[in-house]
Amino acid sequence: MTKPNGAKRARRNLAASLNYGGTAKLTLLDAEGNVVLKDYDDPEQGPVTITLHSVDSDVYQKAQREIVNKRVHRGQANKFEDIQAENIALLAHATLAWDGIAFDPHAGDDDDVPELPCNFENAVLVYTHSPHIREQVHRFINNRANFMPGSSKVSSLSLGTTSGSMARSDKEASSPAGSTSPK
Repeated sequence: MTKPNGAKRARRNLAASLNYGGTAKLTLLDAEGNVVLKDYDDPEQGPVTITLHSVDSDVYQKAQREIVNKRVHRGQANKFEDIQAENIALLAHATLAWDGIAFDPHAGDDDDVPELPCNFENAVLVYTHSPHIREQVHRFINNRANFMPGSSKVSSLSLGTTSGSMARSDKEASSPAGSTSPK
């Protein structure tokens, strides 16, 4: 029995519509759910953002294969620290760009810290020393809705805090924290 051409085309179109291997932008939030700004003295500079590859992207999949193959090749029991370092490396591989990440693990709250260039080593540094950023990145890249073609969302994740969502859409990020805009 042969299938009509239309059936074959529908399967192909469905596969294309389920491709979530793109990139999307995460707007970082603080522990209270407020948008993190690049400069609180000049809010017009906008929020701190990280552009990320999805877990379905070729970049992420390649890094994941390499890490798992190394783990299997080692053939030894995996320690928590090893698995955590591997997870951080995966997030660093998924990091394409960022805007406004100023970070120095040895600086105090009042120190002026320069913005870090976005590269693998700096992403590992930030994700190692900033669990709240690491958690947002992890949840964001694992939420395929953030990478749907045509999606205008920056993020749609929730970290389950009592203060609400830990990332906001473009529309929410541009309005004051706690306010809602009509749809």
